[in-house]
Amino acid sequence: MDYGVLLKALVPNPNTKSAHYAKQSRFEGSKRQVRAALLHCVAEQGAIALSSVTEILKEYDSTYLAQSIEELIKEGFLLLEKDSLSIR
Repeated sequence: MDYGVLLKALVPNPNTKSAHYAKQSRFEGSKRQVRAALLHCVAEQGAIALSSVTEILKEYDSTYLAQSIEELIKEGFLLLEKDSLSIR
């Protein structure tokens, strides 16, 4: 047993007492999952048609997908040119 494991067993995590501590929400089915899948898809394909992206990622919520595309363009991660998405 190393010291870190021993400490974890003896002392509760002091970080959880912070006013700024928040447990991260679940990943499955979340907007974060859609954003990650979208970035992976565009990174693998290079420049890809917007219609192809929605077809490839049809398993995800279409509302989350549309919002994620808009947000990633605003944040500068994706570039939209002539109905084609690419990594900026």
